[in-house]
Amino acid sequence: MGIEPTFIGEGSPKQVAQQFFNKLGKDTVFIPSSNLSLGTVQELIPSSQKEVVTTYKTVYKKEKIPDQDCLVFTSPSNVEAYFFGKNM
Repeated sequence: MGIEPTFIGEGSPKQVAQQFFNKLGKDTVFIPSSNLSLGTVQELIPSSQKEVVTTYKTVYKKEKIPDQDCLVFTSPSNVEAYFFGKNM
């Protein structure tokens, strides 16, 4: 797409948070967030250096989810929502 990331973290959420904070320096960051976010990465950033805005709401839906060969989850609430739908 022509867009290169300026940060790619590795390790546990806390390790990624520390790496991101180190990369941030004195800059300020906008963090779009879910209503169910654990805030693991953002908790290490001082409030003066971050603007956290709830930009989307995770909604659990009761609907049949077909079997897949591979699944990618990007948050704990993704996993919960998946099993909520599977076990309806």
